[in-house]
Amino acid sequence: MNMNKFISLIKIKKQTIASVVILFLTITAIITFSQPLKYNSESSVLVVQNFPSGTDQYSISKSNEYISNILAKVVSSNLFYVDVLNAGFNIDKNYFSKTNNVNTEMDKWKKAVQAKAIGDTGIIDINIYHPNKQQLNQIAMAVNFILQSKHGKYHGLGSNIVIKIIDQPIISTWPAKPNIILNLLLAIAVGLIVSFYYIYLFQEESFNLRLWPKLNGRRMKKERILNNQIADSINELADLSQLDKNEGNNLDLSNGKLDFRAEPVNQVTAEPKIESEPSGQNYEAEEKAGSQINEGINQAKAESQDQILNRQGSMKNVSGN
Repeated sequence: MNMNKFISLIKIKKQTIASVVILFLTITAIITFSQPLKYNSESSVLVVQNFPSGTDQYSISKSNEYISNILAKVVSSNLFYVDVLNAGFNIDKNYFSKTNNVNTEMDKWKKAVQAKAIGDTGIIDINIYHPNKQQLNQIAMAVNFILQSKHGKYHGLGSNIVIKIIDQPIISTWPAKPNIILNLLLAIAVGLIVSFYYIYLFQEESFNLRLWPKLNGRRMKKERILNNQIADSINELADLSQLDKNEGNNLDLSNGKLDFRAEPVNQVTAEPKIESEPSGQNYEAEEKAGSQINEGINQAKAESQDQILNRQGSMKNVSGN
């Protein structure tokens, strides 16, 4: 299948594509909003080492990389977690575990606090996630405090290492997890890819997917108006024919005078209007046929009215004589 044919197929299967994309969006939205919304805190610290003059720069960079990687991994440890909780900050311990289960506590701590060393720069980026902004700020301050004041117990190099905070914790204004915009964009992209593959494999009309019925509102309205006009014209023609017949039966020419004392004409009851549901197919042919029917009905009405006028003229001539 060449590109032109595939583009034509996309135009024909637009509703199938939209149905698949909406399905993926719905599933993604349910999964996304079923998770608690969490804010983010970002901060950075710098590892500074005291080296004697004349030390090779390569050795300094490799040492910075080594120490920063150690401290980044230590942040996820149970020892560091306990130090943070006991640092004197107002941290709600029940958030991490209400049953004092160490495994549960550490799983939640690792998801909440993440540290990453940036190459051999000696910089450590710290990201913390929490649904409460106040608790988020307290945890971020405690993490930086422990890294700055008690880093010596994690690497063993003593006073040769100094930790400096180069970026204070910055708390996001909007929730950072889950990433709603990114999730929805990915859902649209995946939905389009899956829908294109689906219409390529299943090109038959029987495999079309529809989230709403195949209706054309404007066409339905035009067809309904046309059907009503046809029904009205048929009913009016029936009324004229019945009136013409009744007037002919009620004429009595006794003693040269007209007598309208015959039985009163029963009121003609119009048949109910017919409203048919539009099929949505061959609309142009139906509209053309409707126009021809209207022309025929109008012509018949005109002929019927001429006959009535001629008959009334004859009746007046008789009365004059």
